[in-house]
Amino acid sequence: MIKAITSFTHYRDAELSPVARTIYKEMSKHADLFTNPMVNMADLLARCVDYDKKLVARASRGLADTLAFNVSRVALEVTLRVLGNCVNNAAKGDAVIVEQSGYPSYVRRYSANYAPPPAPVNMRVNQGPVSGSFLLRFKAGRRPSLNEVAVNTGDPTNEADWRTYASFTGGRVELSGFTRGKTVWVRARTIGLRNVMSDWSAVASLVVV
Repeated sequence: MIKAITSFTHYRDAELSPVARTIYKEMSKHADLFTNPMVNMADLLARCVDYDKKLVARASRGLADTLAFNVSRVALEVTLRVLGNCVNNAAKGDAVIVEQSGYPSYVRRYSANYAPPPAPVNMRVNQGPVSGSFLLRFKAGRRPSLNEVAVNTGDPTNEADWRTYASFTGGRVELSGFTRGKTVWVRARTIGLRNVMSDWSAVASLVVV
């Protein structure tokens, strides 16, 4: 599968504008393939013109000119990233379409994994730094991970008593707002691609102080 490059941070300053102008030329020529892009070609050209102007001005080595160039570079990179995503959405891996966009490309050798991720393991709870809070730690089945945490202050065997607390990245979470002396049960599951969920983890519990 061929993909358009969407990150241009590794391009040297003198290399970025020629690449952007090639993309402008080719996407304008093949506008029938890239309908309703998130950025129109006039805006891309304006970014290129501004970038070239700021690149020349930066030769003064003045602080204001350097900062202005840095801002212009970031703006052009963001524009190219947004358009690159549009190209990839339109091409769907078709090498010919990617080539006609003018974008540099690479071969994506592995397909995205849309299978449910493994459930979190090693659920551990400890008292938190303030009253009514506690710390939850666990090991997610993939890294990086986005994990949904649910709590239960009633009957842990009754599914209706569980409520979603929030979703967090990583496996360390601080939860707060609980009544002192109350037993809280907690569980987690990992959110996969296309929002495919893992199974729930084992349940952990503690009495909040």
